[in-house]
Amino acid sequence: MYVLYGFPGSRTTRVTWMLEEIGADYEFVATRPHSKIAYSVNPSGKLPALKIDNETIIDSIAICSYLADCHPEAGLTYSPGTIERAQMESWLQFAALDLEAPLWMFNRQTMILPKAKRTPAILDVCTEDWANALKTMAARLGDNTYAMGARFTVADVVLGHIGRWAAQIKYPIEPQSVSSYFDRVQRRPALSRALERESAAATALA
Repeated sequence: MYVLYGFPGSRTTRVTWMLEEIGADYEFVATRPHSKIAYSVNPSGKLPALKIDNETIIDSIAICSYLADCHPEAGLTYSPGTIERAQMESWLQFAALDLEAPLWMFNRQTMILPKAKRTPAILDVCTEDWANALKTMAARLGDNTYAMGARFTVADVVLGHIGRWAAQIKYPIEPQSVSSYFDRVQRRPALSRALERESAAATALA
């Protein structure tokens, strides 16, 4: 059984979503970043972390990719060495470096950093970078139902989570093709189950 250490409503949701997509049996240990528990599974104190027997994997995208590889029956990835695998991993790189980066910086500058350390001018750069990333995403998606075409993969889990995060902080999502894509992947029943699981786990943090 997998043991997931995470903070509900954060990047942890990607992993919870993946676990629900593959139908895995898992325990959810709700904790806050930089707690004693968090440091026990990650030297940086960051979350999520996934424990399998005596091994621990950190970083949400690495965890999601691992789960997809370990459960090929779910059809959420492609075999190593194939063009499709390289294209899917390109989407994951894009998600982390182009799409998520401006959201994360915006979040740091408006919520996480103390006011004395914030740089308001950076917010305009974040907005511009986000808009450019969405234009690129629209071009890459084309008429595809999902990132890789008709097949839902781990790339859609990560991209879909970022879209949900953007909506939560009321970041504009344009063009319409990208907004429709985010709506489509977020209607996955596995995401609904993941959010319910996280909501129940969050009571331990109250």
